[in-house]
Amino acid sequence: MKAQEPFALTALIALIGVSGCVQQTEPINELGLISYAVDGDTIRLSDGEYVRLIGINSTESGEKCFEEAKKHLASLVNNRLASMQSDEENRDKYGRLLRYVFVDDNFVNLELVESGNAFAFRFEPNTLYSGEFALAEEQARAAGKGCLWSKS
Repeated sequence: MKAQEPFALTALIALIGVSGCVQQTEPINELGLISYAVDGDTIRLSDGEYVRLIGINSTESGEKCFEEAKKHLASLVNNRLASMQSDEENRDKYGRLLRYVFVDDNFVNLELVESGNAFAFRFEPNTLYSGEFALAEEQARAAGKGCLWSKS
């Protein structure tokens, strides 16, 4: 039995060491004051935290539609109080909070896809609204909405 003790201790240390990476089980619902839109799918809160909007993706700086997406997000959130909801994971690999963002009665993540300023993008395992986002993208594409889907 003594030969197994070091293995058991190593396993226990390994479990403790990865406990910070374990997915949360309960969603986090919180309020935050949004300072500004960083780009088309990331915001900065007044406390300095960065928030990556879950379930969507917008183009990067220098790419087509970047400025339009950033401006649209800014018009929805800058200097506004938001309700934010997590999904399975709390943060991404860059340390940003992962959240669904609601300002007043507007579901910001969904609005960006509906308006043709962001793509629906599955962030496994954070897929609570992925069906809604996929449908919104199909409809925006069919209607030629926003910078991403306009016919011009």
